[in-house]
Amino acid sequence: MVPAHALRTVPTVVVTASAAALRLSDTVEVTLTASGSPPLRVELPKELLDPASAVAWQVTPVGTPAVSPDGTTWVQKFKLSPFLPGESLVVRFNAIQINGTDATPELLTFRVETSLRNPTAADARPVTGIEPLPPRPASDPPLIAGGLALLTVLVVLLAVVLAIARKRKPKPLTVGEWVRGQLGTLQAERLRGALGETEFVNRLADLFREYLARRFGVDAGHRTTAEVLAATGDRWDADTRAAVERLLASCDAVKFAGAWPTATECDDLFERVGRLVNEWEEAGRHRASPQGT
Repeated sequence: MVPAHALRTVPTVVVTASAAALRLSDTVEVTLTASGSPPLRVELPKELLDPASAVAWQVTPVGTPAVSPDGTTWVQKFKLSPFLPGESLVVRFNAIQINGTDATPELLTFRVETSLRNPTAADARPVTGIEPLPPRPASDPPLIAGGLALLTVLVVLLAVVLAIARKRKPKPLTVGEWVRGQLGTLQAERLRGALGETEFVNRLADLFREYLARRFGVDAGHRTTAEVLAATGDRWDADTRAAVERLLASCDAVKFAGAWPTATECDDLFERVGRLVNEWEEAGRHRASPQGT
């Protein structure tokens, strides 16, 4: 007789996407499929996306998980919504526990566009809000009937042109949307080898200082770390001030002291920047909300 433990299946998890390219206003459906020995126990992490991906993407479940009749397969669908555009945006998932064993899905890469490259009338969204014209009475003169038909065509063409114009001229980005887009592009360049660790850290520091200038009105690009902290006054609590000071000091060590950052240190700095940006943008969103919560 074969021992029971020899029959157990190694847990695996596979992620697939319904598309590899989408627009900034769209969503893409992804499917997580976990497999293992029955009875299958699947535990999702508190945060499905890793911190770097959470800066650029929002993930929400669709419906409830489905389990196969033999209890060996678990399937759950999600919707991914991009916060920023990019030619090669990466989505990384945190580890998922399957029967007590961690399994990490492979990363996904998407192209997110802000507008149509070659828009045509077929790309326009359906025209709505125009009530159908009543049927023409049999006694209407041909001239009136022709005028009504021409008017209908002109209205439809105008709606199509306006729809295409809206797509070709996306609304201006907020400070949060802008910095998330820049962060996603910067991380994607490093992951595909277009940037070395030192250049990545220097550009990350410049981007963070520019964000501070746009968000808080501080000339952070031409000031020392101490001057930046002094200029912000009491806008941040003690923990936030300490986090900003440690982050800028780490970047300054690379830029001015000749420190050589590792890939792990680059990931850590990127995560710390993303965490601060998310905290400030979330706080700003709550202040702007009518509920004020």
